Amino acid sequence: MAELARTVLLLGSSGMVYTDTGSDGSLPNLLAAELTQRTPSATWIGCAVEIPPARDMASRVAEAVQKHRPDAVVLATSASYVTYDYIVARVRRRWPRLFGAVRALSSGLKALSGPGFEGSSTARGWLFRAPRWFALQVVGEEPYMRVAHAGSNVRAALDYLADQAGLVTICKLPTMSAEVSQRKERVYQERLREFQSAMRETCEERGIPFYELREAMAADGKQEERVSDGLHSSLATRRWDAAFMAELILEGLSRRSGSRQAEADSRAPRTPHEPGAGSP
Repeated sequence: MAELARTVLLLGSSGMVYTDTGSDGSLPNLLAAELTQRTPSATWIGCAVEIPPARDMASRVAEAVQKHRPDAVVLATSASYVTYDYIVARVRRRWPRLFGAVRALSSGLKALSGPGFEGSSTARGWLFRAPRWFALQVVGEEPYMRVAHAGSNVRAALDYLADQAGLVTICKLPTMSAEVSQRKERVYQERLREFQSAMRETCEERGIPFYELREAMAADGKQEERVSDGLHSSLATRRWDAAFMAELILEGLSRRSGSRQAEADSRAPRTPHEPGAGSP
C-alpha cells in the first residue's frame, strides 16, 4: 500500500521557523518527523510561514493555506507585538520615514552588544543599553499594536481556519520571555493575559483545541528552556512541543474520521425492519 502524503502547516511567530541546530531541528521538521513516526501509513511534510497579528493576518493565513493545502494547521501568535514596548514602534507611528533607518541602527547596535534581549550583561552590553536609555528619554516607547486590534486580527484568522472543512486546527497561546518580563513586568503581564484571554475565547467559541507551552510542560513535570536570545525555545523544548502538537493533531484527525464515518452511516440506506416469527 502506498504511503499517504500529508502536510502540517505552522503559522505565526518566529518560533515556528527558528532553528539553531540546522533544518532538522526546526519545529516544522520535528513535528513532521513525530507525526510520521506515530502514523506509519503516512509521510508528513512540515512547513512554516511567519505571520504577525497585523490587519492582513487572516488574508495571509488564507494565502498560506491555499498554497500548502495542509491537513493540519498550528497557529502560534507571538505576544511581542502587543506585550512589549519598543522605541522603533514609537518612531514608526510618529516619524514613519525614519523607521527603516532607526530599525537598522537598533539591529546593528544589538548585534554589537552581544546576546540577550538588551545585550550582554557585561560592559559590552552598554553599546546597546546606553543609546537606548537616551532614546527613551527623547522619543519614548510603545507596543507595535494594541491588544484589542491584535486580538481582532487573530480572531479573523481563527474564524477562517475553523471554517475550512476537514482541516484540523490547533492554537498555541503566546508566552512571555522570563528575561524580558523583568522590565515593566506588571504592564507586560497584563497585556499578555488580555491577549491570551481573547485567543482562548475565540478558540472555545469555535471548538479549536489550544494550549500554552509553559502550562503544558509544567503539567508534564518539565520546564521550558530558551536559547541565549531569551526569546526562542531550545532544541529540547522544541522536541517536547512537537510531540505535544502531534498528539493534539492526531486526536483532531481521529475526531474528523469519526465524524465522517458517522455522517456516512447516517446517509446509508436502512433496511426496513422485518418482524420475526414470534412477532405480532
